[in-house]
Amino acid sequence: SPWNSDFTSAFIIPDGQGGFVTDPEFERAPVSVPWHMAARFMNWLHNDRAAERAAFESGVYDTSTFTQNPDGTWNDQIAHTPGSRYWIPTFDETFKAFYYDPDRYGDGLDGYWMFPNRSNTPPVAGPPGIGTTNVGNGTFGPYMSSGLYPDVTTPWGLLDASGGAREWTEFTLGEPFRTRYYMGTAAGMDPVLIRLFDRADQYHMRASPTLPNGFRVASLVPSPATVSIYFVMFVCIRKRNCQ
Repeated sequence: SPWNSDFTSAFIIPDGQGGFVTDPEFERAPVSVPWHMAARFMNWLHNDRAAERAAFESGVYDTSTFTQNPDGTWNDQIAHTPGSRYWIPTFDETFKAFYYDPDRYGDGLDGYWMFPNRSNTPPVAGPPGIGTTNVGNGTFGPYMSSGLYPDVTTPWGLLDASGGAREWTEFTLGEPFRTRYYMGTAAGMDPVLIRLFDRADQYHMRASPTLPNGFRVASLVPSPATVSIYFVMFVCIRKRNCQ
């Protein structure tokens, strides 16, 4: 249903006249939706954004598998279908997009940074002009918006790798499973969580697929040299200028 807050996210609300409105204070806030809804969004993109129910139901993830067992485990399709045009990034893809730099130690000398601002020094919590992330800020409203720090990017040019919203990944452990894993940090969270995550840390960052988190869109983009490059896009309520 288009009236379902899981579909619209928290800051888009019905206007009572068949449409929707957004509080101007939150119009650039990151979308935060259940994993299942993020998966439906990928199906819709894959199916050329067709304005029909079927476009949301399959193509990348088969939503008929989104069922729960009496013991609380889920039967969801674990990973996106091969050949998908768009998908929820895997944990490793998100990890690499945040911290990996092909020129970390010089031209062609790759490696990982400790923090997602191309640095081993953590970003500074605070509003634009004072800080470089809204993690640890403890405020909402305008400081919860996406794209507040346009000069703070990952080695791949991604904005809001710290702050904004925690972000769903495809990753889960075991089958059947109870949780999906996420990465990143939301506005107001403890700044220590910005640091480079090792494989032990990820096991503490998981949630039921019915709970809301932000997400990015993953795809393959052919380059002029016919080499495919991975990219992710941070989804926010207002599409223009959001990355």
